Amino acid sequence: MDNPTIIVTWEPEKYKYLGSFAVVDAEIGMPLRIKGAGFQPKNKVKITICGHDTLIGNAVANACGAFEIHVTLPSVPTGPASVKAWVGSNCKAYYPVDVYISLPFPPKI
Repeated sequence: MDNPTIIVTWEPEKYKYLGSFAVVDAEIGMPLRIKGAGFQPKNKVKITICGHDTLIGNAVANACGAFEIHVTLPSVPTGPASVKAWVGSNCKAYYPVDVYISLPFPPKI
């Protein structure tokens, strides 16, 4: 597998969402779910956000090369950002997120 991917969504039990997103709007402190696929089994994956690569979580790919983790969006600069999945010192996948201090219309159920 040489084409790993990740996706970032809201926590399904706390926020309502339908379909998939090209970019996820998230506010600081919001719980997020990050899923990855296409990694080598047992890869140790580091998840970061922003240009300074702030660590937000770690995962280990299962036998199918996939993982799922639940994180809280830390205090990072607002605006466009990238959530990145690293194996060792190599960024293998990324996903765009727009960071807000407070969402204008929270997607709460």
